[in-house]
Order: sequence, then C-alpha cells, then structure tokens
Amino acid sequence: MPTRETVDVPNALRRDIAGFAFKPGDRLVEEALSERYGVSRTPVREALRQLEAEGLIESQGTRRLVRRLDVAELEDVYRVRAQLERLAASLAAERASDTAIDALAAGWDVEQEHADGDAGDAYYGADVRFHDGVAALSGNEFVRTSLQRASDRIAIVRIVDFSTAARIATTRREHREILGAIRARDADRAGALMEAHIDAAMSNVRTLLTAALARIYLDPPAR
Repeated sequence: MPTRETVDVPNALRRDIAGFAFKPGDRLVEEALSERYGVSRTPVREALRQLEAEGLIESQGTRRLVRRLDVAELEDVYRVRAQLERLAASLAAERASDTAIDALAAGWDVEQEHADGDAGDAYYGADVRFHDGVAALSGNEFVRTSLQRASDRIAIVRIVDFSTAARIATTRREHREILGAIRARDADRAGALMEAHIDAAMSNVRTLLTAALARIYLDPPAR
C-alpha cells in the first residue's frame, strides 16, 4: 500500500475522476480526500490546484467541484492535438538524428517489456512519454509545449482511452508503425499515421464517455 511519502495524489485523483468514483458536479473536500489517500491536507490542496489548472475541477466560491464533462469541448481539443501531433511526427522524420530516434525506440521497447497489458492507468504514463518523445524529436519547442498544454486538458479522458487490453494492444501496434515511419524518414507517412492514431483515440473516448455519462444520468451533448 502506498505510504504518505509515495502516494501520487494528482494521479490518484485523476484515476478516481476517470473511473467516476467522483462524478461530475461532486464536491471535493480536502479532509475526505486526505483520509481517502492517506496523506496530509497539503498534498491534497496542491493536487486540487493542479487539477483545477488542467480543467478537471472548477471552483464555486470556496468549494471545488468535479467539472462537468463536455464531450464536444474535449473533441475540439483532440482535433487540435491531432494536427499538432501530425506536425510533430512529420518534423521528427525530417529533423531527428538517428541516435535520438534509436533512443526513443529503445526506451519504448523497455516500456513494453515491463508494461502490464491490462493496466490502463499505468499504460497512460507510457503513452504520455511516447508522445512527448516524438514531440521532442520534432525539434520545435513551440509544438512540444502546445502539445503538453493540450494533453493536460484531456489527461482525464486519455486514461479512459486505455480501458481494455485490446485497446492497449492496438495503441502499441500504432506506435510501432509511427516509429517505423519516422525511422524511415517518411515524413508524410509518419504524419498521416499519427493523425489517424489520434483520431482513433478521439473516437474511442467519445464512445466510452457518452456511455458513461448516460449511466450516471447526465445528458451527453448534442452534435
């Protein structure tokens, strides 16, 4: 069991929100969260600030509430992310050194050797590192920081995306294909594969969230 020193409160709270342990509109109380995660109120307070900055929590006076999920808004972020990720992959194929590409590929191989095939929240971390690695290979810091901001905004639903072993296996395969195109210096293919990869993630997330929102009696947004 995590100790007070090792528990990662922001990630624990993200997982609980992603799993609807706390539903949209629920009030988040520092004392109750402190007891839930076995930590003092200071890291809880810091986690609440962090998740509010990411857009997962909102303040109403002195109260902090789980923000109501707006699937249409999240799709807008995914669309922006898809174009930025496409650009990052294309630039990586054009600009990155062979050494840097090999380092990312080697790191990804190690991640997969130690990954639990059906641990969605654990795989989320590996996915974040892969996409940030591709962005770093682009050599464009503006693209990388823009992607980090977009990723923070959809962090909660990116965890939801990895809810099944089959989805994780598909993501691994797509990552290998993207790396292969970058290594082959095929910028057009790398970009197209990356955009298709993000579009598939958006489609999966929308399906899962719409079903989840229906289960907790919230109306999904009209399209």
